[in-house]
Amino acid sequence: MLFATTRRPSRQSDRRGSMTRRLLVPPIGMCLLLAACGGSASENSPSPTPSQTVAAADLVAVAKLTFPLFSQFGYYAVCGMSGDTSRCPYTPRLKARLAQARMTLCPCPNPEFSLDVTATPSQTGGVAHVVLGSGPQAIKVDLVIVQSGGKLLVDDELCTGGSPSTSIYVRSSYCRPAVE
Repeated sequence: MLFATTRRPSRQSDRRGSMTRRLLVPPIGMCLLLAACGGSASENSPSPTPSQTVAAADLVAVAKLTFPLFSQFGYYAVCGMSGDTSRCPYTPRLKARLAQARMTLCPCPNPEFSLDVTATPSQTGGVAHVVLGSGPQAIKVDLVIVQSGGKLLVDDELCTGGSPSTSIYVRSSYCRPAVE
């Protein structure tokens, strides 16, 4: 122990110590609280975390979680096809949009027996280029993936080859199958 004295401090020095604690504790507490929370985050717009560690393989893995293989049946489907997106790698913003529009990321009227994914990484995540099925009825979409909360999550879906006007937040229907 640093203080070996047993002398009791005077009332005046006790008040000064108490006063100092009262003045310092609230600001220190606020700083700790802000540091722990990392500021405020809006559920309506994800805050991508810039990073150079995103690899194409990571984006492909997220796409494969979005369109998982049901091995017992041998086909691919879309995550959240039952309306429950709680286990899907989607941002809260995308989950809200899908629930509001009562849709999934893929019309997938029939199970698809093939899936091809390529990816283009970026500093904030990247784009997974997905082809479900084959031939003229293949469904082609681009999944916009962002880093959020230390995870890679799908935040948007664009029709492949389309402009931002094909964003799932703008359009009211699914991307049409590509005609080759």
